[in-house]
Amino acid sequence: MFVIPFKKRPSRQFPLCQLPRRGPVLLVRHYKYKPAFRPNAKEPGTERFDPVRITMKNAYNKLMGLLHHFNVVNSIVVGSQCRRNPFHLVVPMDMPYEDIETDMLEGIQGWSDIDVSDEPTEV
Repeated sequence: MFVIPFKKRPSRQFPLCQLPRRGPVLLVRHYKYKPAFRPNAKEPGTERFDPVRITMKNAYNKLMGLLHHFNVVNSIVVGSQCRRNPFHLVVPMDMPYEDIETDMLEGIQGWSDIDVSDEPTEV
């Protein structure tokens, strides 16, 4: 790649269509004066140090972070409220609840009758 300085293209230089074809060409613009660029945003160095503004900006960022956290928690709570009750029976049972309750009580009482001791049993 070769560089062609381009200053209002004097007559001794070739026009673009007559340049030698030896690869890509990079045109370097030479300005007599620096062009006046007008950016929309201010340069970061031009703002003066304002501790109150910095404190307010930090507080705003912290509050926005908390609001985001609360939104996440709220979505979890709402999702859990919309979920089906885990104790709700999906399929109706053929047995009446009273029979199940007596079986459960017998099982609990039978479990409590087992002797549980901390001493190891002898073999």
